[in-house]
Amino acid sequence: MRGGTRSGMVWTTPVTMAGRGVGWRGQLGLMVALTLFLTGSLVLSHLPVATWLPTAGGTRPGGVRPMLPGDALLGPVRGNAASAIAFATRYGARLPAEVAAYISEVYRLAPRVGLDPAIVVAQSALETDTWRTAYWVDHRNPAGIGITFDGQSSFTWASGTDAARGHLVHLSLYASGPIPDGSPLAPYLGLDPRYQAAIDAGYAGVARTIADLTGRWATDPVYGGKLTGRGNDILYRYVIAAISGSAGTTGAAATDDASAATGWRTTGGTPTTASLTVDLGQEVAIGRLRWLLGAPGVTDRLTIARSVDGVAWTLIGVYGSGPTGIWQGISPGASARFIRFTAENPGQRPVLGTISEIQFWPPSSVAWPTHADVAPVAPASRSPGTPAGAPATPATSASVSPSGRASSSPSALPASASLPSSPSPSTRPTMTVRATRTPPLATATPEPTPTHLPVPSPSPPSAVDRVA
Repeated sequence: MRGGTRSGMVWTTPVTMAGRGVGWRGQLGLMVALTLFLTGSLVLSHLPVATWLPTAGGTRPGGVRPMLPGDALLGPVRGNAASAIAFATRYGARLPAEVAAYISEVYRLAPRVGLDPAIVVAQSALETDTWRTAYWVDHRNPAGIGITFDGQSSFTWASGTDAARGHLVHLSLYASGPIPDGSPLAPYLGLDPRYQAAIDAGYAGVARTIADLTGRWATDPVYGGKLTGRGNDILYRYVIAAISGSAGTTGAAATDDASAATGWRTTGGTPTTASLTVDLGQEVAIGRLRWLLGAPGVTDRLTIARSVDGVAWTLIGVYGSGPTGIWQGISPGASARFIRFTAENPGQRPVLGTISEIQFWPPSSVAWPTHADVAPVAPASRSPGTPAGAPATPATSASVSPSGRASSSPSALPASASLPSSPSPSTRPTMTVRATRTPPLATATPEPTPTHLPVPSPSPPSAVDRVA
């Protein structure tokens, strides 16, 4: 009651700037809201740093911490549903409404049972080739569940939401053991067609980390590394805002389509030079720059320069042509919004290109699991008056053999991609760095294996065979 008395007591009513009273109930509500706000702020301030790692390439001082094979399946939430859905959409996920429902349900339900939803979504993206395989399209199978050989028939989930629930049941079984009564997952045991089979096979509670899934969820010997490679793709790789090619070139946009079969190249004639310019949308710190050459994979000299405004350019380095189908990588150690690749043709080749894929990654607090741990290539020297970005002869360079790091290539490429296979981790030589003086061209660092290139295929990659 406004301005009146009750049982001899006077209720005073504060007046807002709009001149309206809120009453004693309103005061109580405001006090409760303020208490909840202060409590929530205190709790959030003590959450692990990983919870705050930004998606789509944002960085913190010292760099982001990548998803690693040793990470626990049970852990704090990384990423968010919106960013994961945007990633799926960008790379052509099939049944987009079901994909969105699947990812949203994973991010809703996984934290209730302690699973990091980013790991769950990364596993699904790996197993379904970014939600493009027939097993996903025809059956909404989110993670190869029940598929122990290529071509095997699949259980069919009615929706993306049900697929998420079945996936979470199966992964939680591996991480924590049998689902107890009263668990948020208990109502969904029937959505996991391999639940009892996994228990009978002894897989209940055997996977504490991502690496523990190797040889258990799938027979692929580097399964855990592939899963983390896909997770880092979703969580941290910079999103390219725009790509343009110079006159007489085609396929600029194809350098960011997650396909090794397409790319940028020149068309017609015998070009002298050609350029490809990438816009990251804003100035960002670049920890790693990678490119993949496709057939014909021809360019005598590749000059890479950076800019914050697209007008003034600073040379990063000059590189020779690398092998087709093997990632080449450098660590610029600088910030930029624009990166320009300029291919030169002193050998008078009929075609320059093809550059199939380009990727940009933020600085990392530890070595990216998909990258060779190498020193940056020394920038090229220029004589006075040489414009920034012009070809130049490097003063020094690093010659690097392939790294002995285990691959985190998320998926096997189909034969149609015509990419050469990489040596197994156990046969790769130990990385060495040898400084050389005044070589004709700087040497780009060869990456150990092709990485995230989800190419459409009718079935899950043959290297990812389910155990249970």
